[in-house]
This record gives sequence, C-alpha cells and structure tokens, in this order.
Amino acid sequence: MNNGEQNAQFFTGKAKKLSSEIDYKPVIKFNDKLIKPAYKTFTQGGNFTAHISKMIPGFQEKQQIIAGAIVESNAKTFLDIGTSEGGLIKTVSHCSNIHSTGIDPNPAMMYNYIQTPIVKDCEYQLKAFGASWIEQGILIEEFKPQIKFDIINEDFTFQFISNNRGEQIKRVKSILADSGIFITSEKFFTKDYERNEQDKLDHQSQYFSADELTEDKQTIISGMASDMVHELDYMEILKANFGYVIQFWDAGNFKGFACSDDQLKLVRFIMSMQNMNSQFSTIKTPCTVN
Repeated sequence: MNNGEQNAQFFTGKAKKLSSEIDYKPVIKFNDKLIKPAYKTFTQGGNFTAHISKMIPGFQEKQQIIAGAIVESNAKTFLDIGTSEGGLIKTVSHCSNIHSTGIDPNPAMMYNYIQTPIVKDCEYQLKAFGASWIEQGILIEEFKPQIKFDIINEDFTFQFISNNRGEQIKRVKSILADSGIFITSEKFFTKDYERNEQDKLDHQSQYFSADELTEDKQTIISGMASDMVHELDYMEILKANFGYVIQFWDAGNFKGFACSDDQLKLVRFIMSMQNMNSQFSTIKTPCTVN
C-alpha cells in the first residue's frame, strides 16, 4: 500500500466533517474585488477548505493571493496537485482565460467540488500524483498528462504521500513547461518547531475545543508525521532542480516557495503577490516575501 492510498481515509473524513461554526477571522488584509468574492463562491460549503483555513494561519489569504498572481500571469495552463475541493482552480479559471486542472484521488473531495458552481475551462480529475490504487471500488489512476503546464501548485500534498521530495520534484519538473513556475507549500520540521506549534495552537483555539484539536492532531500525525521533511532539506532539493527559488510565505512551520528556471518570470510573479498585499510579515500576519 502506497502512502497516498494509506492516507485517503484521513481526507475522506475531513471532506465530510463540518468545520467550526465560528466565522473565520482573517489574519492578512486582502480585499481584492475580483479574487476574494470568487474564492468565497467556490469554497462556500466546502468542509475541508473551511476547516484548514482555521487550522493554518493565513492559509485562506495565501490561496487568494496565489490565485491573483496566477490570474495576472501570462499562463495558459494551470495544474493544482491535491486540489481537494477545487476552490483554487475554479477561482483562477473564473477570473481569467486560463485552463485549470485539479487532481485529487479522493471521491469525497470531488463530491464537494461539484456542489459549487460550474466554471468554464476548469476540470477536476479523480487521479493520484505518482501511483494508482483502488479507492471505494473506484480505480484511482496515476495522473499522466499529455501536456506540460505553465504553472503548477502543490499544497501540503507531498507530505501525505512520502518523504521522497527529490522524486516528487523530479516528477513535477517532467510535467512543467520550460520556464514554468512551481508553487509549493508544506509543513516542515524547523529549528523553532515547538514554539511555532504553540503559535499555531493559539490560532486554532479561536475556533476549536481542546478535545477537537487533540482528535485532529492524532489523525494528522498518523497521516503525515513520517512523511514531513526539514525546511532546509527541501530548500536544497528545490535549488538543485530550479535556477531560482523564492520563499513567499512563512507561517511558522508552514512555508511556501515559488520556483522557476526563468528569473524574470518568477520575479514578476512574486511582485504580483506583493502588489495584492504589501503587509507580509510574521506569524500573526504570516505571508512573507523575501
């Protein structure tokens, strides 16, 4: 059994579980009149998206800022690996002429995807990144695209598959267009891991009880603990595969990087993020551009 298959039930539970009824309190100012309303439309009712926004400080705003930067790029194709409920791909295609593809191996996530409005030039494929298996009687095939994508995004997916980041990045490069942009966000082991975990807990405690958080921690640890890597190790792998790597997000143990072999294209992409929000700083307003 591969690790992606092993963790499928974790995400099935998250897809079906209602989030806290307490409204989300944004930690980053982001009031874009195009992206924000679209993202809200395509994630409303999404159990997993609502849940993860309250579990990870700044995740929701980070997604919106990424969507905005993709929309402002010259990309024609966009792939989201581990798209869950598909809010990001629908937002991108709704706000642009970009053809977006989302892949996710979980039927429960796909069910949530089809509950939000249909978007032209946006497709959801019930497929896995790197392997195939049978899930709930359904063959989940490995994703083997016939094209290369201008932009690829990955959010916390690799850490639920395996800890072989070298092989995962190699696979990304094989389906990324020349001078394309790869965006990746993960939870890492860091030098300040325990302190950062306490900061995260302070954020989560606004929405969930101690019992709920204990349950979540137990299921998450069983799902990904052995497949997390240290941030410095991941940065070295990214630098070995791309000419240019820029960290754009820092939320304690959660960090995001944008990578490309095209320096100008990457800088323009990061500048688009900065133009949408210039208040990138610390864990309390946790999107940081370096």
